[in-house]
Amino acid sequence: MISARQPIDRLESNISWQAFEQQHDHNRTVQMIDTKNLSAQLEPRVVAECPDHAWAHRLFLIYQTVFEDVLKRFPQESDFVFLEDDALLVDASVFEFEVCRAQVEEHAFFSLYRASRQDSCIYHSGTVAFYITKPVMEEVIRVGTATSCRLPIDIFLATNGPWYATAEDIVRHHSVRTKLIDG
Repeated sequence: MISARQPIDRLESNISWQAFEQQHDHNRTVQMIDTKNLSAQLEPRVVAECPDHAWAHRLFLIYQTVFEDVLKRFPQESDFVFLEDDALLVDASVFEFEVCRAQVEEHAFFSLYRASRQDSCIYHSGTVAFYITKPVMEEVIRVGTATSCRLPIDIFLATNGPWYATAEDIVRHHSVRTKLIDG
């Protein structure tokens, strides 16, 4: 789980994923990746490289850094599931099924979140919850500033598909932005 929020702000989401871990006897555990400090460290670079799209560029850089770190920490793993800290698990059994389906069908990327404007099983946007393979993560890591400044991470992913997305409401985006980061 990628998080830049305070623990109190992700309490409901954390509870839903803790219940998932307790209900399922397997090796899937939710690990928190705190990006608050990373976001602050990236701020000067973000402003210098892409002042007009700082929020989207910062998020892209955060994902690049997180992907690089995760691949270093787990070099033998070939696939991962990432969650944003405001991803609220709605249906654990369908979530488990969709992750297994993504693996069995050998999807390189599979969104576990159905965006409100998504009208098919083709990935449209959003990084709330997704399954991703090592090669796609490595591709994201290699993206240069010209692209990461121009395209938000989810749009970059969508344009490098087509990828699939769940047609089920298994994860809800439970977020309220209380403060603008860029302004």
